[in-house]
Amino acid sequence: MSSRLYAPDLLTISRTFEALRGYGCSLSENVPEASEIFTDLVAHAEDSNSDPLEVFTVAASNSFEELAVQSSFYALRAPLSSIGDATAIAIGPVYMLRLARLHEERRLALKNLVQKYPDMHGETETCDRERQREMVRAYALTTSQLGREAKPDITRIVLNAFFEQLIRGTECNFCRGSVRERVRDIVDGWERVKKTI
Repeated sequence: MSSRLYAPDLLTISRTFEALRGYGCSLSENVPEASEIFTDLVAHAEDSNSDPLEVFTVAASNSFEELAVQSSFYALRAPLSSIGDATAIAIGPVYMLRLARLHEERRLALKNLVQKYPDMHGETETCDRERQREMVRAYALTTSQLGREAKPDITRIVLNAFFEQLIRGTECNFCRGSVRERVRDIVDGWERVKKTI
C-alpha cells in the first residue's frame, strides 16, 4: 500500500518506526531507501520551507542509520546553537556528536580551501606588484567575509556568487584568470568535502 495515499505526518511516522522497532523489526529492511516513504522523508528534509532537523531527529531517535545519513546534509541548515534541549535529547548523544562533527569538519574544510591565495604573475605595463598585492588583499577580505557568513550547507552556486564581485572588479586579465582558477579550485574542493554524517 502506498504511504502517499494517507500522507501521514512525521509524528505518525515516528510512532510507526518506534512500534516497528518494538516488535523487533529492522527499519533498514522494512523501510528501504527505494521505498516511497523513505523518498518522501528525504524530500521533506530537502524542502527549504521545512524544519531542517525534523527528519534527522526522527531518524536519529529511531537509530535509522540510512535515513539519518541521507537527511544529515539538510540538517546542516540548522545552526548547532539553534538546537534546543528537547531536540538534542531526541536526537541522542551519538547522532548529535556526529552532526556536530559534520558541521565542524565542513567549516574547517572551507577554511582550508580558501587559505591559498591566487597566483601572482610577472609585472606588465598595466599590472605591477603593488596592483597584484591589492588583488591578493581583496581576495583575503572576500575569504574572510566568506568565513564569517558561510554555512556548512553552502552550495557551489552561492560559493561562486560570493567571489563574483571580486572577479568582476579585477581589471588585469592575468589577475582575473588567476582568481577564477583559484575559485574553481575552491568550488571543486568543496564538492569533494564530506556532506553527510
